Amino acid sequence: MLFDIGGETLIQYPNGKAATQYTVPAGVKSIADSAFGSNTKLTKVTLPSGLTTISAYAFNLCSALSEINIPSSVTEIGSQAFGGCKKLKTVTLPAGIQSWSGAFYNSGIETAVLSDGIEFIDEKAFEKCTALKSVTIPSSVEEIRIGAFDGCSALETLVIP
Repeated sequence: MLFDIGGETLIQYPNGKAATQYTVPAGVKSIADSAFGSNTKLTKVTLPSGLTTISAYAFNLCSALSEINIPSSVTEIGSQAFGGCKKLKTVTLPAGIQSWSGAFYNSGIETAVLSDGIEFIDEKAFEKCTALKSVTIPSSVEEIRIGAFDGCSALETLVIP
């Protein structure tokens, strides 16, 4: 793994590793752009509490990724951070998230769990998530931004308080 000098940013995970699971070490605060991008082996990544940022394309096109926890400390998920992750079926978003525009673009998400405390659904958050079937919006949401569910052709249940 490649980290910044202070060990707070995971810059690159080696795609050549054969491991199917990885635990990001405690103390890491940020996952850099494309850090895990296009990985074909990882099925599960465990993120540490204290992580605040998952940058753009961080897990983009991780074709085997089926399980990831997003800690409650995360406030930003970059554009297409989980884009194209077709085996990722369920995601739970923490209450303190402040920015997540296009984060799950064209992913395999079927169910999105939005924690109470989320104030908005960011623009294009679930764009082209053609497998997305169910979303329950907590009463804390005050705004659904443009294109949040654009192209979600399988959406059957959208619970709005």
